[in-house]
Amino acid sequence: RMVMLNHLLERVRLADRQVLWLGDEDEISGPNAADRTEHLREFRLEDGLPVWTYRMGGVAIEKRVLMLHGQNTVHVTYRLLEGPGPVRLSLRPSLHFRPYESAVNTSPGQAFTVSAVQQRYEVSAGPDLPMLRLALHGERGALTLDARTSGVSYRMEKIRGYESVGSLWSPGYFRADLAAGAPVTLVASTEPWEVVEALTPDGAAAAEQERRARLLERAGSAAADRLGAELVLAADQFIITPAGRADEAARA
Repeated sequence: RMVMLNHLLERVRLADRQVLWLGDEDEISGPNAADRTEHLREFRLEDGLPVWTYRMGGVAIEKRVLMLHGQNTVHVTYRLLEGPGPVRLSLRPSLHFRPYESAVNTSPGQAFTVSAVQQRYEVSAGPDLPMLRLALHGERGALTLDARTSGVSYRMEKIRGYESVGSLWSPGYFRADLAAGAPVTLVASTEPWEVVEALTPDGAAAAEQERRARLLERAGSAAADRLGAELVLAADQFIITPAGRADEAARA
C-alpha cells in the first residue's frame, strides 16, 4: 500500500474577486487542518460517504469525496449550491510517494516528473513506483505548472514519538470555473487511463450509490435502522482483494 496524494489546497475566488480558502491558507505545511471553521457549515455522511458544505460571501459550496469500489481512484467533486457564479476554484495537490507504514520523512530517492497529453496528467517518481494519474473535469479547466516543496510537521506522529517532519511536493495547481449545474471534479488514480475514463464523475457517483443501496438491501433487517445501515457500510470498507491473490487469479 502506497501513500501518494497527501493534501489538496483549496482556494475560491468569488464573482466579486474576493479570494477565500476552504482549508489551509496558501500554506501546504499548515497545521494539518482540513477545514477553516469560519466557512464550514455542515459535515455529514450520505450513504456512508463524506459531504462538506461551506458558506462564504453569499455562496454555498458542496464538496464530496468518493473512492471508487475496486479501484485505486479518488474523485473530489465540488458543486455551487447557492450564490452568484461562476466561482473560480483552484486546487493544488501535494504529493509524497511512500509505503503506507513508512516514516513520514521517507524519500522516493528520485525526482518527480510530470507529463501531459491533452487533459491527461501523469506524475512519476521512477519506474519502481506507481504512476499517479490526474484529470480535471470542469469548465475552463487547466493545470498551471508551479512546482513547490514544503516541509510538513505531523502532530500525531510527534505525539507517538515517531519521525514527525517530512516534505510534500506539488507540481502546480488546477483551476476551473464552478457554476450552478457545472460541477468540478479532480480525479486521482493509479489505474490505467481506460479504467479512469470508463465512467464520468456523475456516472461513478451513481454506480457507487446503487452498489451501496444493494448492500443495504442484502443486509435485510440488520440494516433496518440508521445504526445498522452505518455498520453495514463501514464493514464493507474492510473487504479487499489482496494484491497477491489478485495476481494468482490473473495467472489462473
